[in-house]
Amino acid sequence: MIYLYSEINDYAKDKKFITAGDDNICIFAAHQDDGVIMAGGYAIQTIKNGGSVNIVYIFDGETGNGRKRNILRMNESFKAWKLAEVGKENIIFLDYDEYFGLIDKKKIETCIEEVTTLLKKNNYDVIFLPLYEGGHYKHDITNYIVSRAYLRSGVKGKLYECPEYNAYYSIKNTPEKFLSLITKFVPFYEYRSPPSFIRKDNRWYLEMSNNELELKRRMLQTFRSQGGKGLLGLYGYKDSFQTYTGYDYSEPPFDYENSVAKHVNNLKTVPVLRSFLWWLFGKTKTRHPDLDYMITKLKIDKEH
Repeated sequence: MIYLYSEINDYAKDKKFITAGDDNICIFAAHQDDGVIMAGGYAIQTIKNGGSVNIVYIFDGETGNGRKRNILRMNESFKAWKLAEVGKENIIFLDYDEYFGLIDKKKIETCIEEVTTLLKKNNYDVIFLPLYEGGHYKHDITNYIVSRAYLRSGVKGKLYECPEYNAYYSIKNTPEKFLSLITKFVPFYEYRSPPSFIRKDNRWYLEMSNNELELKRRMLQTFRSQGGKGLLGLYGYKDSFQTYTGYDYSEPPFDYENSVAKHVNNLKTVPVLRSFLWWLFGKTKTRHPDLDYMITKLKIDKEH
């Protein structure tokens, strides 16, 4: 534990901090709660500084609903963003189906064109998208779509990826995750880590006041359909970002074949170990109709 604490402290010394300005920003989120999780703090600061905040939701958040609006999740998002003084007119819903939407190349291409049009029309100064991290298929495909649209559009705004959750474990790169696991065995003590990255470079951390962080946490609690208060333990932290530098999308975001997650998933097939490993690690597979599905199974063009 002492070693892990020292590693975490060493990382803290090297953190690069930023603050928001008065830019025209856009948060491209897979689901309604994701927008606040990803860049709620940056949005709060942007509004304070006289800038403009826009949110685009890719999925409707309801399985088998086609491209129909999920009214409950829509109203939750309106309520959350109202707290940050972002109006309904600045929120766009593309309403792709949660389960069957964007699982073939034709639909993905259609969505890329929709996003490309939005980017060309609005020329945002700062754009946020989910991190490509292998934790949730919808987050990963949103990353792919927005990054392809960004390249096609020719816009020059900053492009930041935002971590949410992934099954990447590394003592060197994610010591906080191992510390969180270990402290589950320590009575009356718990260490929770904020969403973690996979790559080491180009990370940025938002300087937020206590009042700004409290407002972000209040915004998260409006998403009652997603656990409300339960989101605070997972995502009630200051924003963190990574400059987008591109990927080979024919490969997973980390070496899954030699990963801790792969070994854990294999051990979860042993009945006597399953419940213990679920308690310790939680989800270690991508959320998708096919639990072994990765974005890499899509036959997509790398240079699209």
